[in-house]
Amino acid sequence: MTNNTTESSGFAFEMAKTSQTSLLATRVGIPEHSGKHHANQTLEWLPTDTQESYEKLIQDPGHRAYFAEQGWDQPGAITYQFNSHGFRADQFDGGPYMLALGCSFTVGIGLPDHSTWARQTATALGLKCANLGWGGYSADSCYRLPSTGFQNYDPNMCACWLRLVTELKYC
Repeated sequence: MTNNTTESSGFAFEMAKTSQTSLLATRVGIPEHSGKHHANQTLEWLPTDTQESYEKLIQDPGHRAYFAEQGWDQPGAITYQFNSHGFRADQFDGGPYMLALGCSFTVGIGLPDHSTWARQTATALGLKCANLGWGGYSADSCYRLPSTGFQNYDPNMCACWLRLVTELKYC
């Protein structure tokens, strides 16, 4: 296997050229994770993206204008559709795919799926998106999840968004 790694601000990509490119959930069990109870559901709100927060933000003229420009001021503009394993991802039914790991930036809290970095990157590369991100996930979660339940999968690409702390403040 040949690996090429590229790093830039906020995330690192690792591309692997492999002979096996399928993502079949039947090959292994999917481990416990934060979104498993959302399997096969489409939700308008998540615990960290509430209607109350939206209604508060929309009162601000700047936010209201931005939301209108993006089309996010319409009912149902942003939904969270989860696959049968509870990930905001395509079904794990085969084909070339990109495995996306990370926190709320990856799962796309407050964004339509097509606007997430994971979906945009996978689409640009002509790959299906296996978005395993979840709000609050850290580097150890990003390592643990695929290493405990996806070791038999063989992604064409694995991308991980890790927010870099540039300033530490002490109380």
